[in-house]
Amino acid sequence: MHFKIAEQRYNSIISRNSSVKEYLKKEAFYKFYKEDSFNRECEYCGITEKDIDKLIREGNINTKRLTSRGRTMEVDRKDGHGEYSLDNIVLSCYWCNNAKTDEFTYDEFKEIAPHIKKAFKTRKKTDTKSDLKGYRLQTDWDSVSNLYLAFPENMYSISNQEKTQRVLFNLIEKIDKNHQNLNIYLLYKESGKVYKAIKKISEERKKIVTLTANPYLDDVWVRDFMPLVLQKENEKDKLFTKCIYYPLYFKEYRKYSLESNRSALYILESNKLTYNYLSKSGSGFWYEGIDDDYLANSSVEKRAIILDGGNIIHNGEIAFISARVLVENIENIGKIFKEYDTKSLKNELKKDSIKALISTIEERLNLKKLYILPTEKDETTGHLDGTLRFLSKEKLIIDVDYFKEYEKYLEEIFNEQNFEKEVIKQKLLNEESAKGILLNYLRIENSCYVPKYEENNNYLKEFKKILVENGLTVVEIEEDGSYSDKGGVFNCISWTY
Repeated sequence: MHFKIAEQRYNSIISRNSSVKEYLKKEAFYKFYKEDSFNRECEYCGITEKDIDKLIREGNINTKRLTSRGRTMEVDRKDGHGEYSLDNIVLSCYWCNNAKTDEFTYDEFKEIAPHIKKAFKTRKKTDTKSDLKGYRLQTDWDSVSNLYLAFPENMYSISNQEKTQRVLFNLIEKIDKNHQNLNIYLLYKESGKVYKAIKKISEERKKIVTLTANPYLDDVWVRDFMPLVLQKENEKDKLFTKCIYYPLYFKEYRKYSLESNRSALYILESNKLTYNYLSKSGSGFWYEGIDDDYLANSSVEKRAIILDGGNIIHNGEIAFISARVLVENIENIGKIFKEYDTKSLKNELKKDSIKALISTIEERLNLKKLYILPTEKDETTGHLDGTLRFLSKEKLIIDVDYFKEYEKYLEEIFNEQNFEKEVIKQKLLNEESAKGILLNYLRIENSCYVPKYEENNNYLKEFKKILVENGLTVVEIEEDGSYSDKGGVFNCISWTY
């Protein structure tokens, strides 16, 4: 039996009042609170954790505190002025615990609480869709006010701090020089190890960034787990659409995707940014209870869609996603579907389940058209942001090897949309990393921060020429593997709005 949740509850109580140990022993508390899998019930209103689970999945929970409270029962003192002893504690849902405080007696609140459960019971499924008229996806070239960058894990190691700081702050200092009105936030995980690394950042460098602690941050790939941003033309008004971050390559490491989803919600809620899910029903909060059975038994029209930020490339109105998104969202498709094969892909696009997925994404992102592209061979993540990028609304730049592999399929799409293209050569320097990928640059308005690798200067020269000919400014940033050896580069570690 597992008592992880009970342990967290007990430690939380002890941290607020160390004398509790005299009245409440850990073993006795575990027996009272029960194991993790137990379906606990609120003493006051009678709602169970399974009831709450269902409400969350249907999009009927509105609190923004779900990153930390609400999913499991809390511990309330019947007599709010008494001790945390076995005869004075009961299980309470977050809403009852929050409402009772120390104002109402146990008996008084037992009369009030049933109305809370009744309110939840009578709620109809919500649809949190916003009015998207006039909105479109924020593009690479749109003006932005805020930039988030991830503090890489290997910077925490004393042996790596110097070289990683050189890469990271070379990027930050050049961005700050070119975009002085941009707020730059450096995300890091709260821990003693990280705190020591933060202390070593010079005071001069600290002046140009806002150091931003995040208790859930376990992942540097900010682009993948943060929301997609929609905006109105020439207006500051923006909407945030959260996808579920549950990539196929994390299948065996569920905790990473869970923590990354929480990281995103923490950033949004800390900045009072309202968000919806990429879902027809409005539901989609990510929590411990989600599992493959739930995904298998819930169609894409009833739940939020799984989609990494690195897997959607767009010009604001027309978007591409790779076929990996079909595998991640459509149950059992992987058994018969070859995501690298255009013939197999065309056959799947005729199916109702795929059409439902595409129409949901088009509707909730206000897209004129969404295209599914074959997943690049040997690309573990299934991402597209190292394969092609839009240079402007009408022109894109694409990796030559990918283009040659799927030329006929791609030309049909490009001709349909009258897209121009630039084809470039990239040289992957290490199959285990993203080193050598130039297309994973970070673009802020018309400035492109391009990773520079000494080993492929000839490819970089041609790449820069194309960008400059298209009216873009190229800023080279030496990248020594601090990020690329983990699988991504500057676009991956960033998020803007």
